[in-house]
Amino acid sequence: HSNKNQGTLPHSHGDAFNILQKGEKHWIMHDANIKLAPKGNVVMMNYYYQYSAGTHVKDWFSKELKSLPKQVEKVAQCIQKAGDIVFVPKHYSHAVINNSKVTGIVVETRR
Repeated sequence: HSNKNQGTLPHSHGDAFNILQKGEKHWIMHDANIKLAPKGNVVMMNYYYQYSAGTHVKDWFSKELKSLPKQVEKVAQCIQKAGDIVFVPKHYSHAVINNSKVTGIVVETRR
């Protein structure tokens, strides 16, 4: 459960399924695998340092989203609506902002 304009700054982890019960989210993703997409990994790590804990995700979306496609090979975006499942592959950097109040669940695999 989270409020409008909240979300997560760019980060990565194992494969994950995000199931949205209510609301709408805006997703941004790119490959950040250190071996297969080292440039994408560097970009993600730079965001870790630029946007410390307590930074609002809406600041990242307003300042960084337009320039991201110039920094990495390919950027994927989608709008997730209630009933949709978003799959985030292992090592993919992703940022999410809630377009409304949301309720859902995330399942992360361990491999």
